[in-house]
Amino acid sequence: MQSALLQQVLRTQLFARLPPDSAGGSAADIEERVRQSLDSINELEPAVAAVVRRCYQVATTAVFGANAVFLVLALVSACFIQEKRIGK
Repeated sequence: MQSALLQQVLRTQLFARLPPDSAGGSAADIEERVRQSLDSINELEPAVAAVVRRCYQVATTAVFGANAVFLVLALVSACFIQEKRIGK
């Protein structure tokens, strides 16, 4: 689930922030290259690479945010677990 969320947010951010005719290619091309290897960011123009890095930052923050929500839900759920004695 975390990977799917990361990829979807990254895709959405890239399509929103990169112009259709950016110097590194279309957003779909850049997305595919970056998903295959993060080293491909170094091959992009500095302005486009900065946008891609920012998109990754937003996507990673979204994943950690989702994990935090699930952590809080698990903690609250654990508070309602009642101990049952075995034996006497």
